[in-house]
Amino acid sequence: MEAEQLSYGLHLFEQMQKFGYGVFLKAKFDKDFTITVVGRECTEIFGYSPEEITYNHIISFDHLVHPDDRKWLRNKRQEQIDHQLPMVNEYRIITKQGRTKWVKEIVSYQQIESDNLMLEAFVQDITPYKLNAFMSNAFTSYQNAVNNGSIVSITDKEGKLLFVNEHFCTVSQYSRIELIGKDISIINSDYHDKSFFQEMWKTLLKGKIWRGQVKNRNKSGGYYWVDTVISPILNEN
Repeated sequence: MEAEQLSYGLHLFEQMQKFGYGVFLKAKFDKDFTITVVGRECTEIFGYSPEEITYNHIISFDHLVHPDDRKWLRNKRQEQIDHQLPMVNEYRIITKQGRTKWVKEIVSYQQIESDNLMLEAFVQDITPYKLNAFMSNAFTSYQNAVNNGSIVSITDKEGKLLFVNEHFCTVSQYSRIELIGKDISIINSDYHDKSFFQEMWKTLLKGKIWRGQVKNRNKSGGYYWVDTVISPILNEN
């Protein structure tokens, strides 16, 4: 089995070393994608031992794929073969333990009989990369939601404005050029006494979040109230 596996996967292995850790397998292009050869690494990726999934029509390559991804993946593979396109796909699998993982497959194929194909595949677990991408996209969406729906500004600890978003400019009626580098007091309405802001800065300089309602004044002299959350951004000190 080890010698057969080596001969099946050697050329693919040489091409795919740069992609890092993964498992090599060989499968028939039949209705189940029956696995005929698989490396020991499959236990770490799929949760099954090689003996459990080799020539097993109950737990085949197709059955390892997440149910929502099976149809499009089969169609995609067929399209790639028909048009002689590179067979590189990303999809979800379900492990023996019931976990969902993302994998990337890089496949080569060969015709073994008139109507039969055999696939050689390198399958890599890319779940950490997908999760990082998801969190990055989620954070970007959160930032967009905050910027579009909230007045956002960043100041230094002396109160000089370093950043204002578009909504800040719209409500305050000041341009960014008029605001950046200026003291946040440019929008002070004089409604609150000194102790109000002293308490606010005392809280922030302790590294704590301050919450409160503040009455501000725009460029034309009109007033507006903001429900405010100010969070200190700390460095290593």
